[in-house]
Amino acid sequence: MRKLRGIKIVVTDVDGTLTDNKHIISVKAIEAIRILEKKGIKVILVSGNALPILGTLARYIGTCGYVIAENGCVIGRFFKPIYIVNRKFPQDKVTEILENLGFISSPTNPYRYVDLAFIRTEKSAKLTVNQISKTLEKRGIRNVEITDSGFAVHIAPQGVNKAFGVQKLVEIMNISLENVLAVGDGDNDAEILEIAGVSACPANASKKIKEIADIVLSKENGDGFYELASFLLEIQGKGD
Repeated sequence: MRKLRGIKIVVTDVDGTLTDNKHIISVKAIEAIRILEKKGIKVILVSGNALPILGTLARYIGTCGYVIAENGCVIGRFFKPIYIVNRKFPQDKVTEILENLGFISSPTNPYRYVDLAFIRTEKSAKLTVNQISKTLEKRGIRNVEITDSGFAVHIAPQGVNKAFGVQKLVEIMNISLENVLAVGDGDNDAEILEIAGVSACPANASKKIKEIADIVLSKENGDGFYELASFLLEIQGKGD
């Protein structure tokens, strides 16, 4: 693909893209990230997780350090936040409502600046995003963005998602979206795949994501990311 020749950064989801469904990160994915960085292509982690977790991960696996945390609400360089969205909703009240619905507040919430994450239980297993939204509205909580990553349900300010974070970061880095390759596997990654110059997904991606992605890889999770990195470097003439 001709567009791959102009890629300068790879923005990648973490859970399900670099890891398996047990949150275990692929050694092949780490190897691929280090090769890309060595060849001059920066790798940006984007996730619903908190900045301290993403920053630590970026440090130890060897990325350039820029991360997009809390589903686009926070941008940081390793552990230092450089952009934070205004939360606009009461944390305690949202937590109370979600816990009453049967969710468990994520242990990462005390380390979050904006987005709040909640883990499903048997009681809340079948609740849809629409049902959660209606319950919040009845209690006076409006203008929020609710996403279900498959790992947790996230509550963020309306209009803020991973794509918002990517757009803000490319402004900071002074890079065009045309120079971005976005990688993801879940429906909540759709927005970043739609705005990037080139998009890709591993073989385990959802049906929706496979329909959006320019490149559907033959391998799953981190093995798929390694496959993509090898292809990208080959196209750019940087392969071994």
